[in-house]
Amino acid sequence: MFTRDKKNKLEDTLLKVQKEFETDIFGFGSVFHRKHPEEWHQIEDNWNEIFSKANIKVDVKTNVIRTGLINEPIGRIKGGK
Repeated sequence: MFTRDKKNKLEDTLLKVQKEFETDIFGFGSVFHRKHPEEWHQIEDNWNEIFSKANIKVDVKTNVIRTGLINEPIGRIKGGK
């Protein structure tokens, strides 16, 4: 259930960014540029349009390494304020 909820939220966010903002805020273009520099130079001027129309598959994998209750907020150092 946790994994499905996260996947749905990620997909909703991705679609909103693609369709409403048409801007690659996630950096997919940067990854493509590093892996395929020659192809990138052919498409970089149109990247936001390509990104806004791309079909992107979201795959979420969850691995619970420890269960239990958290009594203090994560990141709070014991003895700190």
